Amino acid sequence: MTHSLRAYLRILKWRLAFRRLFASKRGGLILLYHRVHDCGADPWRMAVRPESFDRQMAVLGRLGLASNVSELAEHLAQDTPGAPRIAVSFDDGYVDNKDAALPILERYGVPATFYITSGAIGHADAFWWDRLHRIFLEEPRLPRDLALTFADGRTFQWCLGAEAAAGPDLLAACKAWSADLNAPSGPRQRLMRTLWEMLEPLEAAERQPILQELDRWSGTAPPADERPMTKAELREFARSPLVEIGGHTRNHVDLGRVAPEVATREIAEDRQALRDLTGQDLRSFALPFGRMGRDTRDLILKAGYSSATTSRSGRCEPGSDLMQLPRLQVEEMPIWMFESLISAVAGR
Repeated sequence: MTHSLRAYLRILKWRLAFRRLFASKRGGLILLYHRVHDCGADPWRMAVRPESFDRQMAVLGRLGLASNVSELAEHLAQDTPGAPRIAVSFDDGYVDNKDAALPILERYGVPATFYITSGAIGHADAFWWDRLHRIFLEEPRLPRDLALTFADGRTFQWCLGAEAAAGPDLLAACKAWSADLNAPSGPRQRLMRTLWEMLEPLEAAERQPILQELDRWSGTAPPADERPMTKAELREFARSPLVEIGGHTRNHVDLGRVAPEVATREIAEDRQALRDLTGQDLRSFALPFGRMGRDTRDLILKAGYSSATTSRSGRCEPGSDLMQLPRLQVEEMPIWMFESLISAVAGR
């Protein structure tokens, strides 16, 4: 089954579900984005090309139903009568949110909520997942053998074999691979996925030496368009009346895995750092990787947030748990697919 066909079937399923719900013109939908950029490989389907995002926001602008996440959460809590709300949200804090997404949002008058990983701001090499797929899915030539030593003494070895040199067909297959929909095929994809699973639970200080070693091994460096915003860029960005800033932990940690004291620090320090940088009083939080632990809800509320979003797909209804609001991740798709989904939400 092709990627386009899978995307279409997902849209069809969502459209049928949303049509039933929004016949009563209640509730809402949160759209999840990460990047507005024409990427190479995109195994987690995090990027939408600028021209596609422009067409999508034109649709929302025409409907006049757009809101930020905090406004949608208030709409849900109060079960306000009227048309459903559609909120646009972005995770992480990539610089293309400012350079590419914001001008388009301003063109169509669409507000959005941007969940920022404050510890990444100003660090060009912060988003480790991009480094993995850039190295293993995009680099045409890599050393044949890889050996790594982790901080806890673990060693890791891998041989790429014939895939150390990647021709056009292999690079095209890597570019088309969706890591969360398809099992890895071949040494490069398997190595990228294996390292992702090994690095994801680590704290930033443990992860960074491994990433630096991978950069040396591959002979690559993070490109400028892959980075998060700087502090100055974030301050300027947050001045837009269409921009709501939200929290996303200090170091993009998995709150379902870390100890309660780490989670407390990550949530609270992130909120304070973003308030200091932007001057905004943050109301909404996004769970990194969409996961929470036993105490996460209480920690988010204690930090001062009134809503939190996940990466679980679904609709928002009156009475929804405001600490686990679902979102719908928007991937690169034909505009008619996006219009079909949104028209179902709007009850049109």
